[in-house]
Amino acid sequence: MPTEPSTLRFSSADLPERERATVLREVFGRGICNMDIAPLTDAPHVEMELRALPDLNIMWGRNSPHRMIVNHVPNRGEDMFMMSIFASPLQVRHPKAELTLDPGAALIVSTDQAVLAESPTGCQHITLGMPRHALARVIRNPERFPIKSMAADGEALRLLQAYLQILQSHRASWSPDLERAAVSHVYDLVALAIGTAPEIDVHDNRDGVGAARLAVIKKMIRKNLRRNDLTVVEVAAAQKVTPRYVQMLFEREGTTFSAFVLGERLALVDRMLRDERLKDRSISHIALDAGFGDISYFNRVFRRTYGEAPSHRRRGGGK
Repeated sequence: MPTEPSTLRFSSADLPERERATVLREVFGRGICNMDIAPLTDAPHVEMELRALPDLNIMWGRNSPHRMIVNHVPNRGEDMFMMSIFASPLQVRHPKAELTLDPGAALIVSTDQAVLAESPTGCQHITLGMPRHALARVIRNPERFPIKSMAADGEALRLLQAYLQILQSHRASWSPDLERAAVSHVYDLVALAIGTAPEIDVHDNRDGVGAARLAVIKKMIRKNLRRNDLTVVEVAAAQKVTPRYVQMLFEREGTTFSAFVLGERLALVDRMLRDERLKDRSISHIALDAGFGDISYFNRVFRRTYGEAPSHRRRGGGK
């Protein structure tokens, strides 16, 4: 049975000002994130959403300037890898390396040793908590790289970030199969994002990557649905892939790029026809607003899809 993803949201704005520093340090830092946090401002704040999935924790967060130490807990039962994608500069100190990360870059680090990080200007991030055994399913011997940075211009990293943002916006009920698929897609993208160095041995598993990219493509289509000049060439260029690759992703689902766009536009028109706030707007105006450039073509495909004319649908005949 589908269930709502296990989610925790935390905002320091909900706390009395005099209690914020203490709660940030004790509850958010040590209690939730297993880290010591030292604010670098007199007005610290944190916005955080934590999603718990099987073998994967995802945190979307925004912090004021701070210094933090991620602690190692030897009795936790298994070491974790933490991967973060940062929208702000970050300075990191680890026993194996000292790094300065540019905006958009990412870091993956094993928590079997303490890590110190400082965000002098504030930090927006997406952080993944991954058990070693789960990461080892897509990367052989992950313990060989206790810390590794990834440049902001990496294609797989950008796709991972976009997919994680889609997961954040998806708050409907999730079935166990959907949860497992989402986790698998994330791990496949993580493996590709960090697997560019010769010492990293990545298992060859690309199905999850294609599914994640298709989800990003569908999001782009829906965002630009009202444009009647949207083409597969434009979408492919935005994703830095070929138009044929985009078509192949849709073919795996038994459809095509054009059929998906058409279905989304028809569904948008159907919603608009039933919207009482738009009852004074003509059907032709609604169709044009949904991205149809030819009204006669719109009428044909609408009748073929819904079995009735748009005017009859608007009057409630399809209920």
